[in-house]
Amino acid sequence: MSTETARERVSIVAMSSHAQPANPRPRWLQGALPIAVAAMVASTGLERVDLLAGRGPFTLTPAVLMSTVMVGLALTGLTTRTMRLRITPFLGVAACLVFVAFASVILNGASVTGLGRAGLFTLSVVGASIAVAIAAATSNMRALRFGAGVALLLYAAFALAQLVLWIALPLSALADLHFGIVDLTVKQLGSELPRITGSTVDANRSCLTLSMIATLLLGPLPGQRPLDKPREALIVTVLGVFALATLSRSGIVLFVIVLAGVWALPRLSRLSRRTVVLAVCSAVVLAAIALLTVAWLAPDFIDYIVRTRLTVRPGDSASVHFALIEHAVGLVLSDPTILLTGIGFGTAYTVLGGFGAIAHAGDHANFHSAYLTALVEMGALGLIALAILLFRPIATRWWAISVGLAWFGVFYQSLNDSSQWLLLALAWTMLGNSAQAEERSFITLAATSPLRQRFRDL
Repeated sequence: MSTETARERVSIVAMSSHAQPANPRPRWLQGALPIAVAAMVASTGLERVDLLAGRGPFTLTPAVLMSTVMVGLALTGLTTRTMRLRITPFLGVAACLVFVAFASVILNGASVTGLGRAGLFTLSVVGASIAVAIAAATSNMRALRFGAGVALLLYAAFALAQLVLWIALPLSALADLHFGIVDLTVKQLGSELPRITGSTVDANRSCLTLSMIATLLLGPLPGQRPLDKPREALIVTVLGVFALATLSRSGIVLFVIVLAGVWALPRLSRLSRRTVVLAVCSAVVLAAIALLTVAWLAPDFIDYIVRTRLTVRPGDSASVHFALIEHAVGLVLSDPTILLTGIGFGTAYTVLGGFGAIAHAGDHANFHSAYLTALVEMGALGLIALAILLFRPIATRWWAISVGLAWFGVFYQSLNDSSQWLLLALAWTMLGNSAQAEERSFITLAATSPLRQRFRDL
């Protein structure tokens, strides 16, 4: 063998070895990541499944498990240099809120309950945010949309099961109905009406989950074609029926705002004035016919709805909300140090002894308001960070998410709900031009990463 030939072979071997990445990408991550993103979305709102079957110190829902998985996958991507972390405004503000939550617990004695709830809160924020960040980093939202479709099917299955059980079983059997790890308890409004809440336990959070599903299935996600009109009409109808079946006033308003902002108004703007007027008039006529039909067939039902849902009476949920607001203001005025350190994240139950029976008894009592909870539990810094996260997208095309969640936070506390953080992460990532979502993602994929092509091929 000539000296030149030997040198050429050595040179080729050196070049090929140099071409191999110094830190090879784990192949299993290529297939796991898009599946995990879809599973994270699908599990959001699936509260009726406790993987610990009530035997653990907390409720291990699929969303909590998938949030943990998302954190693990993200850490794997960062350590193998498949992903890169970039500080964005959303990441900065969210990290500040999480830090304040933990700080409030530590400064008030570091209770085990508070630390545990702060940890679950962190998982809710981080897990949902990573799912959006990974999808946005590839400019491909199909995994999010697919997960939303699965979430809708799961919600429908649970809703149908609740309705069948309400018809088939006596009322006494519906108050505490568990089948292994699945909770099929049917809550009622008074003693007459069931509140069909689907895959969630609470009627208010049901509408939050439905709003998330509507946004991902019907919203203008980059790289995703709008659904055809028959499927859109079917999805809107099904989601609307589910929202009404919750009988939640604040939840239904949230759903209507989000649906109008992400779906109805953008489509109406492309229609002629004559078509819009005709559609509105037709909707009003159909609604009037439906209302008159129900009033004729079941007059007591209409009277009951008006008395329980459309009026404020002493002792009902609306009057309790106002009493909680007054109590929170009184706490802050009597102890101004609450503005600095709060009383500790997740510990509102310690100051709500007199409201336990009506503000969710036991150690889950809360102020039924995201703003009051943030102020009393985390202090002024927590309230400011939450307000920034809620209101920043209000001047963009995703204003409906901001307005809807801002309204929802007045009468409900959903800080640990992954649906809310997924919506906020999406709104922040899509600020302004949705086509630039990849640039606003706080997680980016390495330019040579096979994950990028894997997502694009979904």
